[in-house]
Amino acid sequence: MDEIECSFIHYLKRVQTGYRHENDFYKFAELNDVEVVPGKMSCLFRGPPPTITIQADLYGTKQSQAIGMHEMAHHLLEQGGFEAKMLHWYGGFDEALPTIEKMCFHGGLVLQMPEPMFEKVTKRYGTSPQGILYLMDLSGAEFKEAMARWVYAQPGSYRAAFAASGNNITHAMTTGNIWLPFWINSRVPEVHIVLPEAELMSLGERIVLGTLVRYG
Repeated sequence: MDEIECSFIHYLKRVQTGYRHENDFYKFAELNDVEVVPGKMSCLFRGPPPTITIQADLYGTKQSQAIGMHEMAHHLLEQGGFEAKMLHWYGGFDEALPTIEKMCFHGGLVLQMPEPMFEKVTKRYGTSPQGILYLMDLSGAEFKEAMARWVYAQPGSYRAAFAASGNNITHAMTTGNIWLPFWINSRVPEVHIVLPEAELMSLGERIVLGTLVRYG
């Protein structure tokens, strides 16, 4: 499965390169001949023509960018032939759905925060927590989306990010290849004591953002 997931992410990057890394959902959908309309809920209709509905009260808002790019990832999963491969592998849609959703979650993040943008962040801040905040500034993404894009930058990598308010862990994400000694809502002493190898950044009084990268 890792091979298919990696191939899908590379495919998305190639598609976006063809459109000069456009990361505005509404413009990107238009470039891909996908109609976007307000509706009762946010979802993809295969068509023809392929159509994405955005929940009416979110249509045109900042929040709709992440939602829309997730649905665009579903569209491109089908267009690129990856959905058919998943269905064949798992033997049915219901069985494949959890992996499909995970792939489109990651894919939507890549579409919202394209590779050149991520490379710019890495060049400036390396693997430090400042990179997550810079990614937010460049893309307009929410904090959780920027953190997720940073963590899941490359399939198979060993990355984690977290935030703490006082002694309480408020956010935590890992690639699954890396273990943290705490999780969301955990209460910990000082983070640098529990995880000394993490890079930490203060965001205010007793608020900390941290990142961790391991290799191999």
